[in-house]
Amino acid sequence: RNFKKLQKRKRGKFRDLFIIELLDKNRSIIKTILIVFTVIFLIFIVFIDIPRFKNGILFDLPAYIWIFSGRVSIFTFSFLALIVSFIFKPVITKSNYRPIRILQQIIASIITLALIVNAVGDYILTGSIETYIGVFLAIGILFQMTDIYSFFFFFLSFLLFIGTLAMVTPGDGFIPIGLFVNCFSFSLFSFIISRISYYSELNKFYQKMIIVEQKDKLEELSTVDQLTKVYNRRKFNDLISNEIERANRYKHRFAVVMFDIDHFKQVNDTYGHQTGDSVLVEICSLVKNNLRKTDSIIRWGGEEFVVIAAETTLPNARILGEKLKALVSSHTFPEVGLITASFGISDYINSETAETLMKRVDSALYSAKEKGRNRVEIA
Repeated sequence: RNFKKLQKRKRGKFRDLFIIELLDKNRSIIKTILIVFTVIFLIFIVFIDIPRFKNGILFDLPAYIWIFSGRVSIFTFSFLALIVSFIFKPVITKSNYRPIRILQQIIASIITLALIVNAVGDYILTGSIETYIGVFLAIGILFQMTDIYSFFFFFLSFLLFIGTLAMVTPGDGFIPIGLFVNCFSFSLFSFIISRISYYSELNKFYQKMIIVEQKDKLEELSTVDQLTKVYNRRKFNDLISNEIERANRYKHRFAVVMFDIDHFKQVNDTYGHQTGDSVLVEICSLVKNNLRKTDSIIRWGGEEFVVIAAETTLPNARILGEKLKALVSSHTFPEVGLITASFGISDYINSETAETLMKRVDSALYSAKEKGRNRVEIA
């Protein structure tokens, strides 16, 4: 049951994000391994293999040829791949993760082939498969591979290693049954380890995403008005603080538009609060659809709303206010028909507080109400 749950999570809505995180983690692991291999196998070649060949200390020439070939291949490919990894550092996204995943699989496969060549040489020389065991256990623990790739990776690597041992084994080419069983057992064990590691990462990632989702939902509940789905007054404090900070630092301008639905109490009294609520929702949708992405609409309270217009001067803010007033007054609301709204506008004066700015905006709105409603006033 737990495995089925993990399989479902793997195919769920977080699938792409999970793959991107794994690829990014694998990239760091691969880069670290390439650095280690480049240094270690260079030391082996320079201080062990080359002196042995020069001094003629070759107890078993075929074995050393396998070992030397493997070490040179590992060093050469690791060095070249390392240079490429430092030159090209693409950001992994949903649009490019597939080629990056294929590239990582190719790198892992080539390094593994070279390590198998080295492991064959160690077996010829010592009769031990410890190098093979160590390599595949490390790969199973470190690399995060999908189920299909992991299966073929360990299965084909096992066949390649066994097949190569059969080729280099003297006599009829049959390897001891014990060796075959040991290689198969450790390959299977490495595959199982790789699945445990993979699904452990999947489960941790899933739990992390659940926490992030819950945090986002709590954030939305605390900053979004549940009726109109626009920002609430708590969020307004953050938005206005950010705009003031930007304005003071970069000498930018911004304006605040406050509007109030005229005679809204009559709407509630005549048609009921449910109809009144639908009017509020429709007005918010109407206004929001006619703002820029950089602007924000906030429910100030009751039937009062505030628009923060970023990078906007007072004359342009007045144009925006007139536009919104015309939109509201010309829109026909179900059951209610036509309604109007009054607008108060002011722009930010350098170094003033949010409270001072909002007092001026509120004063402009009050003036619009006093002068007959359905109008725009500035302060």
